[in-house]
Formats: sequence, C-alpha cells, structure tokens
Amino acid sequence: MGVIISANLRSGLDARLDALKRTQKEDDVERITALWAEQGRRHTARDYARALIVVHGVGRRFGEFFKKYDIAAVADGGRSRPCPWAPPT
Repeated sequence: MGVIISANLRSGLDARLDALKRTQKEDDVERITALWAEQGRRHTARDYARALIVVHGVGRRFGEFFKKYDIAAVADGGRSRPCPWAPPT
C-alpha cells in the first residue's frame, strides 16, 4: 500500500506545483507528507504495477469471502493500541 499511497501523493503534489508554476518549498506541506511524497519519487512503474496487482488480488479474495459471510470479526487478543497520530481522547 505504501507504494500506491506515496506515488499518488507525489502525483497530486506535482500537479499542484505545476499549476502554481513553481517547485516545492519546505513549508508547503507537513514533514511526514513531504517524506511520503519523496518516497513516491523513488518507486518505479514496475513497483506501482506490482502493488496494484496485490491490492486487486486482496480485493478479489475479500469479495469471495463476503459472498458467503456478511461480516468479518477479527480478534486481536486485547492487544489493540491507539493510532499513534490520532488526537488524544
């Protein structure tokens, strides 16, 4: 998923920068966004195609599963942790 997310993020940022007719500045986006976008620049078309094949395969498997079942219950053994970037509750 990281390949797809980072490549699409890079593409979106590049499209916006093209529209503005300028290059990216350090304070244009948050640091994590800039890092993800930079990662997207490192991936090849082959990486992207392989990632899509995997995602589509998983989607087909889920589709087959949900032909038979209406819900998927997943036990985590009580080890759930809060999302590290979620705001405190």
